Amino acid sequence: MKVKLASSLAALACATAALGAEDRSCLAQSCVPGDRAITYASRTEPFHACPSAALAQYIAAVNQLVTLSIAITGKPPNISVQTGEPEFADDANGPNKTRVTLENFRHAAQVDSYNQAVDRCTPGTTRRAVRILTTPERTSVVEVQDEQTQAKYWMPKASLDKR
Repeated sequence: MKVKLASSLAALACATAALGAEDRSCLAQSCVPGDRAITYASRTEPFHACPSAALAQYIAAVNQLVTLSIAITGKPPNISVQTGEPEFADDANGPNKTRVTLENFRHAAQVDSYNQAVDRCTPGTTRRAVRILTTPERTSVVEVQDEQTQAKYWMPKASLDKR
């Protein structure tokens, strides 16, 4: 099985440096329902537009963990052929909490793998004018509506710049 995540590992590594660099980012500023924003996506910082918060959160979590692993170790983590997720081994203290968290996100998204989640979403595009509709607490995703097409979807806050 070809793992889609593996093809974008190097690209995601570059995203780490940019997360705090953009002061208009919805990560740096409070973006609330009704605010207008511009989407940001590139080859090095992709995102997926998803029909549900659970799918968007799962994809964002996997991408963030891969990016963090590359930033810390300088190399991509081992990726599970079965799930397409970074592998986290259990130890003598019990189940690995990161692995369990990813499993919970995957189950909430109602998918069996990262690839299946990506297939249910659309690659995000840059410079789309959107209006923020929903900003759930304790999550890294928001629901937006494209101002031109009126399409509604969920996406990572990190891929939005407040206007």
